[in-house]
Amino acid sequence: MTLDFLSALQAAAEVPILGEATVANMTYFAAFQANPPPSGRLILDGILNFPLTYAADAAFCGVWWPYATENLTALASRTNQQLHGGLFKDLDLLGNFVDNHDMDRLAKMCSTGSASAQTPDVGRIYNALAWTFFAKGMPI
Repeated sequence: MTLDFLSALQAAAEVPILGEATVANMTYFAAFQANPPPSGRLILDGILNFPLTYAADAAFCGVWWPYATENLTALASRTNQQLHGGLFKDLDLLGNFVDNHDMDRLAKMCSTGSASAQTPDVGRIYNALAWTFFAKGMPI
């Protein structure tokens, strides 16, 4: 779908739309709220926060992501980039989450042990879930 189509859809809907763009590039991602970011033409009111989801899953659960695996400092850096980068029209309309139906579930990502006998690390799971509630945006 083009940004023009999404913008027209958002205008016609007359209700907030929470979209999805599975990208990590902050500038490209922010263009789904306003193009060019942050003060351009409105595209969608909100969007699922994939850039921070990727960093959070890596930081809390140890899944691979560049420079972020088991690295809370990398998550903090990405968060600061989002909060203070001036790219987003409305940070409160970003949907924060740690898993969904298209990716591994949190209990699997935060598991330890061999593939045949994995045990979920409840502490990591609780911390990841707490992050969704305290990060700027909407917890999902």
